Amino acid sequence: WRNGEKKKHKIACITDSISLEVRRHILCRTNNIMASSLPATKSLILVGGGHAHVHVLKSLRAVCHKQSNNSPVINATLITPSIYTPYSGMLPGYVSRQYTLSEIHLNLQKLCEFGNVNLILAYAVKIVMDEKTGNEERGGWVICSNGQRIKFDVLSINAGISPSLPISAVNEDNVKTEQETTAMANKIDLITPVKPISTFSSRYEALCDRLHETRELYNEENPFRLLVVGGGAGGIELALSAQYALQRILLGYIDEQGNEVKPNTNTKQTKDVAPLKVGVLMYNMRNQ
Repeated sequence: WRNGEKKKHKIACITDSISLEVRRHILCRTNNIMASSLPATKSLILVGGGHAHVHVLKSLRAVCHKQSNNSPVINATLITPSIYTPYSGMLPGYVSRQYTLSEIHLNLQKLCEFGNVNLILAYAVKIVMDEKTGNEERGGWVICSNGQRIKFDVLSINAGISPSLPISAVNEDNVKTEQETTAMANKIDLITPVKPISTFSSRYEALCDRLHETRELYNEENPFRLLVVGGGAGGIELALSAQYALQRILLGYIDEQGNEVKPNTNTKQTKDVAPLKVGVLMYNMRNQ
């Protein structure tokens, strides 16, 4: 964002400091545009439906005023591939089965309607900047996966992350044979990145289904092992939530439909300890 005159704005207090900072920048930028009294409508493009943009969508309702000819001063557009965006803060609750998958998602279409924001369901695949002439502010174009070209005066990107799995993560040596390639693929298949949540949720559901079918195979001598890499707040929450949910499956307290099952006091099913071991690996990536 370009530095401009700083103005104070009365905006709602939110817990996400990053989202708050983004909102301040965008509100300041849009107010500067309105204060310039230019007749042309200015275009604000939001790429991605991340947490920061969710709060921006709510705020834009207050700043998308109209000119005398009834055209908006700010023409805001959200570009995102999906109507629904997950709130990662509720992910541990989903893993522990406190929330359903739909309950941890926000409806971006409804937020866009609330904030008078255009919605384009596509990926942003390229950004082309305009040539700067004189003192004019520089804008550009966002090229979408559906072929649309969207003009912008102000651009904000909040598209989330999709971590990659490099070969070095599973095998530091060069893969030379078909057997080694297959072995490497199998190792990668055991790794489940938390982001994007859409991929994580499908793999987590598959894990729970598999445990329902194979829980009789696990015992104290052969427990099911789950390793969480990363010992931050998110990693600890995820490990504890997974431990709670998976041990209930292994003990037979949850059926395949996810319903509670009353334990049979006449069976060994009521033992307190499930054949489950959950570990958290504290790993500093800077050592790589």
